[in-house]
Amino acid sequence: MISYRWLLFIVLFVGIFATNYLAMTVKEPLAASAAFTLMVLSVYGLEKFYNRGPEKVTDERTDLINMKAFYYGSLALIVTLMFEFIWLVSEDYETAVLMAKYLLMPFGAMIAVVVLSKAYLERVM
Repeated sequence: MISYRWLLFIVLFVGIFATNYLAMTVKEPLAASAAFTLMVLSVYGLEKFYNRGPEKVTDERTDLINMKAFYYGSLALIVTLMFEFIWLVSEDYETAVLMAKYLLMPFGAMIAVVVLSKAYLERVM
């Protein structure tokens, strides 16, 4: 059986390639959005399938460490902005590049905050 990491890599590679092809070459933003949605749902399904089993007993500290609400909120923001970016790439490539340049620092800061806060809370708790 193929390992989880390779399967996740294949799903992400094919999804990103299909989204890029449909948005840039074919100029079909709706099809590119559908490919991106299918990729996100596939990754979510893989996570649920490979992480199924008995739930760990958690308390308030564990929930704080996991910060599920913040992670899901960050994921929702990134997915929503990716739909906008896919649509923009299909219509006007120069504006999409400009938008990517403007959003690079805020996304980098958001990812850094997520990673650093999780590492800090795991060390403290």
